[in-house]
Amino acid sequence: MKILFLTATYYPSTNGVAVSVKTTMDVLIRKGHEVTVLAPDNNESKGKSENVIRYSSLPNPLNKDYPIPILPLNPKIVDLLLNKKYDIVHAHHPFHIAWFAEKFAKACNASFVFTYHTKYEDYADIYLKFLPKKYRESIIKLGTDTVCKNVDLIIAPSKSLKTKLEKQYPLANVEAIPTGVSFPETFSNDNDRDYLKRTLQLKNNSIILLSLSRLAEEKNIELAMNSLVRLPSIYHLVIVGSGPYENELKKLTKKLNVTKRVSFLGRVSHEEVPKILSSSDIFLFPSITETQGLNLLEAMYFGLPVVAVRSDVSKEWVSDEVGILSDNNVKKFTSAIVKVTKSCGKEKSRLIRKRALPYSLDNTSEVLLAKYQEIIDKKGF
Repeated sequence: MKILFLTATYYPSTNGVAVSVKTTMDVLIRKGHEVTVLAPDNNESKGKSENVIRYSSLPNPLNKDYPIPILPLNPKIVDLLLNKKYDIVHAHHPFHIAWFAEKFAKACNASFVFTYHTKYEDYADIYLKFLPKKYRESIIKLGTDTVCKNVDLIIAPSKSLKTKLEKQYPLANVEAIPTGVSFPETFSNDNDRDYLKRTLQLKNNSIILLSLSRLAEEKNIELAMNSLVRLPSIYHLVIVGSGPYENELKKLTKKLNVTKRVSFLGRVSHEEVPKILSSSDIFLFPSITETQGLNLLEAMYFGLPVVAVRSDVSKEWVSDEVGILSDNNVKKFTSAIVKVTKSCGKEKSRLIRKRALPYSLDNTSEVLLAKYQEIIDKKGF
């Protein structure tokens, strides 16, 4: 197939959408398909990719991980429009990106697909809080309605989001297809279990709580920090990732007097992530704004029990054998961490890993390709 992705965020940004677009592109190319990505400029990008065409963007003062995309047009893209035929045009962002994608799909008679990656209304309440709520709601509704009512296929990363979208757009073709995870080809329970303790010079009896995500307000990482205050001193919180809320979180460690019990590792290399996951004890997932949570699946693959705040999405992934769902308050979250600690063990880890295995990138990309083919067949070309 010849596939065109249009996105408002892409590597080297580290948010879920950027990771999803890149990993999906990589696996589809590996499977023999031709994929082109239209992505915004990024000052941190190095080198060029023959599969990625950059278009202009503006720096985002609120979140540098999300540059503000301008209409995706430049000489390369114009040449693409005039000389390329695609089977699938797949938008990963609503508003003007999806509008442009729809026009291009019609021009080349391609099937039009949209992935509903984000709970846009939740993000608007955080990043557009300077606008009255009714205006925020109107902006989001206009942007999402316009694309969802005109696509051949809406992809929802979770079953709960699919249910919501089917109610909202009863005539739409909606399919739940989570973005898979590129799990390591080899796995051993004998991976370096002491990597973090050795690197951070922690005591042997330390219990390592891990948060792996972009550091943004909506990720609710303060809940983990406030819970740490109530836990015995053997618990140590490791925070992996970077983002606009990092300084606020560091200030909070001082306010709570837990600076020595929290380690900020920042953005780490892809090769280092398995070492970190293998040497952690419990994975924390306090966010309630996710539509999936790729980091959650990564943690499960390495057998980490999970403590998550209860949400439609976390209920879908975190069963009793995987971990515990908690209310969004410090007392309950702390209690859940203590309870999970008592149930840790090799057999538990084996069951957790088994739950994650079906969601490899290879498996989920096959489902995606089958849906692509289905809507292509409906068009009759």
